[in-house]
Amino acid sequence: MRKIERIFLIFLLISLIISCYPSKKKLEEEGNKQFEKLLYELRNNFNLTIDASDYKVEHGGTISYTFVSKEYYIIRKIEKHKYKSKYFSDFENEFVYISSSYDTYGFRFKEVPEKELSSEGKSILISDRSRTMFKILSLYGLKPYVLNELLYDKSKGNDFSEIEKIFDKNGKIKIKGNMENGWSCNELKEAEIFMTTIDNCELKYKNDEMMYDNYEKIQKYDSLFRKYFSQERKLETIDWYDFLKFNNITPILIFEFPPESTDDEMRKVRDEIIRHYNKKEILIKLYKEKKRTEKGKGDYIW
Repeated sequence: MRKIERIFLIFLLISLIISCYPSKKKLEEEGNKQFEKLLYELRNNFNLTIDASDYKVEHGGTISYTFVSKEYYIIRKIEKHKYKSKYFSDFENEFVYISSSYDTYGFRFKEVPEKELSSEGKSILISDRSRTMFKILSLYGLKPYVLNELLYDKSKGNDFSEIEKIFDKNGKIKIKGNMENGWSCNELKEAEIFMTTIDNCELKYKNDEMMYDNYEKIQKYDSLFRKYFSQERKLETIDWYDFLKFNNITPILIFEFPPESTDDEMRKVRDEIIRHYNKKEILIKLYKEKKRTEKGKGDYIW
């Protein structure tokens, strides 16, 4: 009898676990619902529209908390971007979190008091969706333009095909794996995010509270973005070169050397590639991670 009871309890427990996990249909319905909400917020908060038919919604996984769990969803391009250079092949299957709470990359000035920003209209930079919006702009618009067009535009002083030959000759260089998509305002030496405005308005700490170094600069860039998106913009028809110049953005690319590389080796490559791209249009930084026995951050040169 006890054996039957144990079997029944095990069966009941398994049934409860299965019943708590949402069905595939329910996951699809919830994912599509969140995607529709994202499209609505992009249109109403930023005047930005995207062609929904170009994307697919996927169940990204489950976040477990103490007593509850929560599903999250991502979007990908149905047709993957194909990049000219093998150095960018890892970027061809990138995705965006639909829920902004799971997207920790990119920039959002959430700590800036709204009164510190311009009163001309609703701020873009402190919106809850700004991080997601900037990542979409970067990932599905600006990055394909920069990596497939601007880098090869000889009329603007760029020829990445020659840089690729130099990298191939070295044989140990690769694109830095954890480059962030999004927007940042930072000094040249600290700039690591693909869409970067070379300036100094980075996060500071004062009396254990997060503050920004220069509210006037933040206000300036907030005003620029709001002006650019004061009219409806379709992601698929944005002039990305105009977008770069209007918003004072310098795309940042970081290429990584092995920790055992010498400084002379890095400088030699830097000196060889520098004549094949225009620093006024794009910045290529070379990076070397510290050895395990060494302390501190890695080294950059450009």
